[in-house]
Amino acid sequence: MDVLTILPNGVVEGLFTEVIALSELGPLSITRASTIEFNLAAQQWEVRDDSEHRLFGHSSRQACLAWEHHHFNELMLQSSSVAHHIPKNPNP
Repeated sequence: MDVLTILPNGVVEGLFTEVIALSELGPLSITRASTIEFNLAAQQWEVRDDSEHRLFGHSSRQACLAWEHHHFNELMLQSSSVAHHIPKNPNP
């Protein structure tokens, strides 16, 4: 599930998704919420926040991407009283 939050000033916040054409909402401003890099010493991929704190690690980069997406969507849900959910596979 992807979460978009519409702020009172009309700004839409959320994780980037290709499920909808976000650029149709207006100009995009994109910043990474975390980094995913391979740790040679640990021999695994690691998700780190902007302060370089390790949030998650796994041998699979795809698992780290999935964890990152879920984690930050959950944080957005918790921090917003009004959230609009976009299903992964919307069917008309």
